[in-house]
Amino acid sequence: MKFKNFLVSTIVISTLTGISYAKNTCLSEKDISLPKVEQSLKPILGNAKPVSVSPSPVKNIYEVILDVGGRKIPVYIDCSLNYLITGEIVDIKNRKSVTRERVAQLKKEEAKKVSNELKKVLGAEKVEKLKNIVGESALLGFSIVSLNNIPDKGVISYGKNKSELTILVVTDPQCPFCKRLHQSMKEVLNDKNVEFKLIMYPLPFHKYAEGLSEAIVCQSSNEKAKKLLDEIFENQSNKEKLKEISQKYKCKKGSEIVKTHKEFAKSVKVGGTPTLIFVISNNKGLKISGAYPPEKLKQIIDVLK
Repeated sequence: MKFKNFLVSTIVISTLTGISYAKNTCLSEKDISLPKVEQSLKPILGNAKPVSVSPSPVKNIYEVILDVGGRKIPVYIDCSLNYLITGEIVDIKNRKSVTRERVAQLKKEEAKKVSNELKKVLGAEKVEKLKNIVGESALLGFSIVSLNNIPDKGVISYGKNKSELTILVVTDPQCPFCKRLHQSMKEVLNDKNVEFKLIMYPLPFHKYAEGLSEAIVCQSSNEKAKKLLDEIFENQSNKEKLKEISQKYKCKKGSEIVKTHKEFAKSVKVGGTPTLIFVISNNKGLKISGAYPPEKLKQIIDVLK
């Protein structure tokens, strides 16, 4: 029976360095605490954070649960806290992966936690409808966010001001998935009374995104900004055209406006683009990520409006 490695690529098998414990010296179970494990793993884990440590089924090996961008992943550490082990513990007799069972359990626990948090704000009926639309795995990425400091300048509006629902769209003009969502958004507007408000969040690995975002927010009217964004999306694969636009329409105030857009995106913990935030009250929104197709978007809107 074969078992494939399922852990994220950012976690690698490594020998830890700079640890005060003597090599191959086993600590007692009572001495293996979360703070000690966190200190030991600090040199190699980056943004991953250990959240628990407990004995594993294997003697002198301990399970460490890592929080990696909100995802819980089990790895293992030896009793000397010198070696991190990634991969699976396999129960040979019962022909099963102990690690995979633990992952399934963690995912189930997280799904329950997210569901309960959503129910507090949306109600059980709406959460169940959303789960039926997007699936339980996608629902894990939904969250309630506080809407403070929504930018008041440079925001592009699509739809009607007096609508049944306002949807903030955190977007990057050079992001291909944002282009896909943009098309879905226009199709939704054909038969849904909603307003989309676009907020620029240029990602650092998109060469022209910052300049393009500044060019967009520098436009003198909403219609001109929409027209320019459409032009950018239409020419997204033409790097020379993007370079030209990013330089042609920039203005002195553009950088400061885009800065406020980015600050808002960071305040609601946007991890990537596109991200949608459905405004469900004066100061709360439902945040979801991804380039949803128009029919899915319409279904979500019908639940939330």
